[in-house]
Amino acid sequence: MPMSTQPLLESTYRLLDKTDLKAREIATGAGVDLNWLYKLQQRAIGEPGVMKVQAVYDFLRSKKRARERDHAS
Repeated sequence: MPMSTQPLLESTYRLLDKTDLKAREIATGAGVDLNWLYKLQQRAIGEPGVMKVQAVYDFLRSKKRARERDHAS
């Protein structure tokens, strides 16, 4: 895997591990296939496409930021 995609992938795995969102909500929100997301969560995809990983990461980060704002209010 190219060095430049590793931090994104690792960051996405960390967000997936910590979220309490349902897989279906993540897949829908990120615009990715549910089965692909399950495989990503299980680390069963050797080299996942960066665009899909980016979509999952962006969705989870936006949800995390929204929750942090809600708790700060």
